[in-house]
Amino acid sequence: MKQEQKRDTWDNKAQALLSLIGFAVGVSNFWRFPYMCQKNGGGTFLIPYAIMTLIVGFPLAYIELLIGQKFQKGPVLAWAAISPYARGIGIASMICCSIGSCYYAVVLGYSIFYFANSFRAPLPWSQCPTIRNESNFTHAKVDPECSITQPAVYFFYRETLHATHSINDSGGIYWKLLICLGAAWIIIYFCLMQGIKSSGKVVYVTATVPYVFLIAFLIRGLTLPGHENGIIELVRPNVTALRDPYVWKDAAVQIFYSLGGGFGAYIALGSYNPPNMKTTKYTISVVLINALTSLLAAFVVFSILGSLATQVFHSCLRQANVDPTTFNGTEYGPCSMRKILLSVSSDQ
Repeated sequence: MKQEQKRDTWDNKAQALLSLIGFAVGVSNFWRFPYMCQKNGGGTFLIPYAIMTLIVGFPLAYIELLIGQKFQKGPVLAWAAISPYARGIGIASMICCSIGSCYYAVVLGYSIFYFANSFRAPLPWSQCPTIRNESNFTHAKVDPECSITQPAVYFFYRETLHATHSINDSGGIYWKLLICLGAAWIIIYFCLMQGIKSSGKVVYVTATVPYVFLIAFLIRGLTLPGHENGIIELVRPNVTALRDPYVWKDAAVQIFYSLGGGFGAYIALGSYNPPNMKTTKYTISVVLINALTSLLAAFVVFSILGSLATQVFHSCLRQANVDPTTFNGTEYGPCSMRKILLSVSSDQ
């Protein structure tokens, strides 16, 4: 009879916890959650989000961790062990994870592209590019397309994505971004090439460094002029939003985006736990850290958006011949801080 190979386990409990945090915390916490708050009643959105976390997020993550820990197998074999007819659930979750991995690899490729360009001075997304006159090289004008939008937006669409003016024009292969995407997959390979022996070491960095940056961005955001306007908009309650079923739907969807339950990843990560490990406190820790990270990211984003909106608001006041230094309100004719903030947050 063939002896079943013993499954590897995490070196310590810290690796197990950090691996779960590293999976749960991501882009959806840093950007999608603040957008959901802005869209669905500000601080009021925390009520349906907390309820959905309790009735959807925690039970789903807890059950998946228990399944992986019980059967010591990945999602496909674990579901097959429960019932041969349930094998398809594991296959479907594996396909979803594969598609999600391709998506996040592209995002990582964008990050590498921006990281490489961050060594240029001045930063290419800090100002619009100039076009030199072929007949007179001493005179240059700002790119007209960039002048009607923001330099950062122009850089993303024209330099990063290399977007064309028509869907019928593919633009060919953009080699710079292709190289960054290849580098992203190479990084992923080296992180996973030895299973948890390598990924278990990587999570010490990948699960903790984002919090260092978040705290640094928060400190920077709180020092910007006008940051309080963004934070006030974030925590402004809108109780009537609780009557909208779409708000509750967005809260439930956000749970799947942030915690990532249902994709089989918790089964895979839980399968490396010792069979007798206490899973409850780890699940509670991950759920709480995930929620608090989303809240921290919301304060970071809205402090910066508040500063941007304040700049636009002051510019609007100057056009109306009002001195921003002596004006204390948030509404003056066509100038509305709240409308400008909503517009800025939507554009970003």
